[in-house]
Amino acid sequence: MKKTLARWGAVGGTARWVAESFMKAILLIDLDNLEKSEQGKNEELKKIVDFCLEVRPFISQNEIDEVKKTYNSLNPGMVSFTKSLLGVEAGFFKNSHQNQLMFEEVIREELINKGVGNTML
Repeated sequence: MKKTLARWGAVGGTARWVAESFMKAILLIDLDNLEKSEQGKNEELKKIVDFCLEVRPFISQNEIDEVKKTYNSLNPGMVSFTKSLLGVEAGFFKNSHQNQLMFEEVIREELINKGVGNTML
């Protein structure tokens, strides 16, 4: 029941928004750089994160800075970006560890269902 509520609430909604924004940002990716190295992949992920934050509605510069700070403290990828957004906008990291793991599962499922590949998770 909790997982269903998370899927249709802020967690799932944010994950779906990230996936949709990811698909719009995909044209910004340099495939050669992406495939070159882990550093190249991280550089391309940063482009996507920056694009998503530029188009995120109703987010202040202070919130953008906090999302970037949080994202930079996590492993690069769209799951971490989604968690960073939720951390700032919905208190993701204030939840119990068990709930965070369940939320992360929902995030992964939603990103994959919307077409974000494993490499970018």
